[in-house]
Amino acid sequence: AAADRALEVADRHLAAIDNPAYFGVRQKIAASRQNLAQVQAPDHPRMSAELHEIQAAIAAWPFAGAPEPAPGSRVDAEPGWWDDLKSTLASLVTVRRSAPDERALSLEDQDYLRQRVWLQLEIAHLSLLRRDQQAFRAALARAQDSLAAWFDAEDAAVRSASLAIAGLATQEIDIKLPDITEPWTALRLIRASGQPNAAEAP
Repeated sequence: AAADRALEVADRHLAAIDNPAYFGVRQKIAASRQNLAQVQAPDHPRMSAELHEIQAAIAAWPFAGAPEPAPGSRVDAEPGWWDDLKSTLASLVTVRRSAPDERALSLEDQDYLRQRVWLQLEIAHLSLLRRDQQAFRAALARAQDSLAAWFDAEDAAVRSASLAIAGLATQEIDIKLPDITEPWTALRLIRASGQPNAAEAP
């Protein structure tokens, strides 16, 4: 956008001089502005906001295999019996859940995993600011892997985050800009040839 504005100002100055010698330069300016208009610039602010939104939701993501309370279960219906049994066994044994498809995570482990995904997304955000396409996609891929490995894929918030990350990974953040130096080169050649004289040249 800044380059286009600069070319527009240059064209206005050349138009004010009203010298046919600059007609070719103005044609090149028009072509350069047309090439800039065809550039599909990525929406970096939108992508940045989307990354922040995903990061803000991480704290509420449930982990895969996390037990869900069963309303109306016997434990809920008979709390006195359950409390008595726990107090009796507490001094004798330590009970740990073990199931082939569940990974028991301590609160510290859960915090670590949430921070890990947050940092992976933050690396993606910094890569977006640097226009580093390779690092951007690599960071998103690591975040996606962490999400799939540890969090509940059936949860709506987790699914939404996974889709959002996948969508961001397809975005081109480092686009190739056109070469707009031809008007300047043509103007330098005119000035070097001495036509028109230096007093008229912008």
